[in-house]
Amino acid sequence: MRNNFASHFLLVVLMMLAAPGTNAQSSASTANDLWTAVPDADFVASFNVHRIVNEALPRILGDDSAAKKDLENGIVGIRALSGLDVRRIMRAVVGAQLVGTGLDVNLQEVVVVAEGEFNYNDIKDVVKGPHREMREEKYGAYTLLVFREYDDPNAKKNELVAVVMLGPNLMAGGHLNAVKRAVDAFRDGKGRASADLVARAQSDPDALVSLAARIPAAYLQPKGSDGSTNRLTRLLLSIKDLEATLQLGENGFPLMVAVRSDSSDSASDIKCMLDSARTIASLAITDKTAMKVLDDLKITLDGNAAVVQTEITMDQIRSIMNPPKPAQATKPVKQ
Repeated sequence: MRNNFASHFLLVVLMMLAAPGTNAQSSASTANDLWTAVPDADFVASFNVHRIVNEALPRILGDDSAAKKDLENGIVGIRALSGLDVRRIMRAVVGAQLVGTGLDVNLQEVVVVAEGEFNYNDIKDVVKGPHREMREEKYGAYTLLVFREYDDPNAKKNELVAVVMLGPNLMAGGHLNAVKRAVDAFRDGKGRASADLVARAQSDPDALVSLAARIPAAYLQPKGSDGSTNRLTRLLLSIKDLEATLQLGENGFPLMVAVRSDSSDSASDIKCMLDSARTIASLAITDKTAMKVLDDLKITLDGNAAVVQTEITMDQIRSIMNPPKPAQATKPVKQ
């Protein structure tokens, strides 16, 4: 099987949604219902799964019959691994906490809320395993399906996860404590994600992917550094929020990333840092596709934000999916 970008992308996004629901229903929840179940978080993201699967991926694959077959095989494989029919998922949102310090991203208390049509029995059968702990338990008026992440008693960090139906076509899944907090948020409005953070993440409802993150104090501070004397550390500490959107355009994928700081002066310094990083990267990169992406970056200022914009074309995506094979040296003909 080829190393297919589309199948891998689906696996990354949709395995996050590997959670059970009830038998398929005809009614559908609204987009707002999704967000009311997201508990307090530092990071929120929205995935327009329906558009990704039915519009974006087919346009990337074009007339490549082998790639289309890989995509279909990937969808079948995801259903076998998770019990989910990808084409029946409309949208999903994610909430998580940013924990720790330093530049290493550490997401904890992850919860996914999705709308679509799900089959509880299919997914319950999939997560059932000879060595996996699994049970159903009541949490208020809701029933949680609780199980270990892996069907391997010796697996490290084999945490308890859970899924729960919040409505006929609305479900939540993730780490057990996060799912309980999602139930509280949906049922009582208790501990919901910040309205401002959610508004940033859903500012473009048509985006394929949109996200927003508030950066906890000192999260970006390198370990062991003194923020009062290190200019780079002070600049990183000025960053307060991050936003990004990926859209589907006529010929590609418009991408926007905004880094919001505590002042316009800090935003200007961040823009300078990004310009310098692009220059250094352009000196080190030889791949023509990657160089074109760097050249097309637009780095501007918008109040307290440094904004990066570009459009990744369909041809660039296809080039990344199927890089040209290196030319093989020919052996000299023996005389």
